[in-house]
Amino acid sequence: MVFLLYITWKSGNFKYIMDYFLYLLALSAGMLFRLLPLRIALKVGATLGVLAYRLDRRHQRVTLANLKLALGQEKNAAELEQIARACYANLGRSAAEFCHLAKVNEKNLSQWVSYEGLDNLVEAYKAGKGVIFITAHFGNW
Repeated sequence: MVFLLYITWKSGNFKYIMDYFLYLLALSAGMLFRLLPLRIALKVGATLGVLAYRLDRRHQRVTLANLKLALGQEKNAAELEQIARACYANLGRSAAEFCHLAKVNEKNLSQWVSYEGLDNLVEAYKAGKGVIFITAHFGNW
């Protein structure tokens, strides 16, 4: 592996080195998230998301340009910046939460899933009525 990095460095193809570095960074963050309690992992994830927003200027510009296209008439530059930071923070929280999904089981499912109207479902089932069950999606994004 070190040899491959040396060859890549000597060839002047720095993009692969940066990709590899980002891969190692993501792998390390995933291990960290799994070791931390979920509540703390979510805070660390949000912080890392905002840090990524600050450091990755290229994607920051793309994010702000897209938000301006979508909301430019309704929001000023400061509001668009706030929305962009919040999106990256949420992405970091989502990454942290994803790393904890392997811990979900029957006993702790209620800690991970929220629902509304279960009493309506139970009543209809007891009355022998048909039920249409609708769910939005799996995940928080």
